[in-house]
Parts: sequence; C-alpha cells; structure tokens
Amino acid sequence: MNENVLVIGYKGIDFENGQGKRIKNCKVTYIPNFKVKDELSHGYLPIQIKLEEDIKNSLKEVPGIYKPIYTMLPGSNNMPKPTLTGLEFVKSADLTSLFK
Repeated sequence: MNENVLVIGYKGIDFENGQGKRIKNCKVTYIPNFKVKDELSHGYLPIQIKLEEDIKNSLKEVPGIYKPIYTMLPGSNNMPKPTLTGLEFVKSADLTSLFK
C-alpha cells in the first residue's frame, strides 16, 4: 500500500462557513502508480483528497513523487481503515518536458 504517487497540485482552502466556523484544509491532487482498466475506465485516474492545512509544509516540490503515509483509523463496525494522513517527498518530477 505504500507505493509512490505523483502529486500534481494542491489548493488551500480557508473560509468561514455559515455557522461562523473557520474551515482550513488543503485539497491535494495526485496520480497513483497503478492503471485502471475496466469496462468504463482506462488509464491513470487522478485522486483528490482533503488533508490538514499543514500538509502544504511537507510538499517541497509540486509536481513531485511522494510516498504516502497511512494511519489506521476505525471504520464501520470498528474495522481498521487505512487513511492517507501525510506525504513524504521522494524526488521532483518535470512534467513540462512531456508537453514539448
């Protein structure tokens, strides 16, 4: 489960909701290292996940290759559920060369 991913971008979120509560987090978009191939989908499909705002501090270079950090949290019926909680920098990735 600890295969590397390609982080292609992130967007910080900071606003006050209708109840006056401050909402701060970070949406990270990444591509896993596995291809999807079924009757409806094919290729490397991006995933977007909301993480704590301070995840931006660990995103040294974007785009870049990162090792996902998972934490086991209780899911339904208290069954363990792996949840992405962090990203550890592995190396940079140059996507601009792909568009030339």
